[in-house]
Amino acid sequence: MKPRLILLALAALALTACRPSASRSNATQTDTTSAVISLPKDTVLKTDTIAPQADTARTLNTKELEQLMDLISHRIQTSDNDTLAQNVTGYGLYADGIHVHLRRATPRLTEQFRRIVTASPAVKLEGPDILPPCPLIAPTDTLGVSLRALTTVVPLSARKMEVELVNRSDTAVLTGERHFLTYKDARGVWRKYAGAAFFNDLGYRLRPQSAQRFTAPLYPLVNEHRPTRFRYFQRVDIGPARDVLLMCEFRLADVPDADTLPFTVIPSGSASASRSPEEPVYDLVDEMPEFPGGQDSLMRLCSRNLPIGSQIHGRVIVQFVVETDGSLSNFKVLRSSHPDFEEEALRIVRNLPRWKPGRKDGRTVRVRYIVPVVFRMQ
Repeated sequence: MKPRLILLALAALALTACRPSASRSNATQTDTTSAVISLPKDTVLKTDTIAPQADTARTLNTKELEQLMDLISHRIQTSDNDTLAQNVTGYGLYADGIHVHLRRATPRLTEQFRRIVTASPAVKLEGPDILPPCPLIAPTDTLGVSLRALTTVVPLSARKMEVELVNRSDTAVLTGERHFLTYKDARGVWRKYAGAAFFNDLGYRLRPQSAQRFTAPLYPLVNEHRPTRFRYFQRVDIGPARDVLLMCEFRLADVPDADTLPFTVIPSGSASASRSPEEPVYDLVDEMPEFPGGQDSLMRLCSRNLPIGSQIHGRVIVQFVVETDGSLSNFKVLRSSHPDFEEEALRIVRNLPRWKPGRKDGRTVRVRYIVPVVFRMQ
């Protein structure tokens, strides 16, 4: 009987040694138990030797790191988790371990990665948790080139939106597919959107009187979309004017379908109503630009009544250029009594109708103009 008792004791000890320790973290248990995966017969991954022990990471040799890389690659490629697919932008082997690049590295998304892929301490997850503020604004049109959102209202689950760049100038426009997005969070702060991490370096040359569509990918599962406003930014070269930043806005909404504008078609042979980028901008001319309806009408449009009980009021001084065709461009805030008013002031001025252009020496010219936008209590 004694030899049999000894064998049973040894068997129990072996089973206990194979069972994950109760003192280990949940992440460690997940990494160890998830090592069982269907791989090609000729693939051997000794994941048990890679798993963390006693919550501390030991130094892995090159072969073990390569095995871990194979495991990570296989699990990412075969996973049917859409959030994981949207979040991982790349991974690579470095001197200090394996770096995995994420669009967002929030606690929820990092836990998801460690649960589905691996919790090995040899893997370093890189990416932003809280997205940085980005209150940047830019004109929607300048020097005869305009940017607008074709998809003006985007469903929360949409994975892309479309914009178009329209060149009504007399010179070629050079641009690429590099862009970035910002969004307004629940507290009213504009932040950088976790969008495309890598860009196609294709270059586009827009001839005069032409338009080009671009698609911007969205990542609703990673960013947890909610109804809000977005800004799309793109850089262009307009003749000798280099690195010009343009912006357009769209919004996310809880709607089933997108609202899409028709694509701009410029008739061939149409005369350009825009100006050459070499044309100067004047501050004072013989006949200053005139707002349709006169100065009183302009002041009424450039004022807003605030709700009773508002704690702040004031005005924003906005500068812009009245072009030779009466359109407005190059919007800029010169002074502001409070930053909360600046965005609304720019929106008001951008929506003004065409003006009667200014004239100098008998010809139509570009003129710089300044108006105050007043916010007052009722």
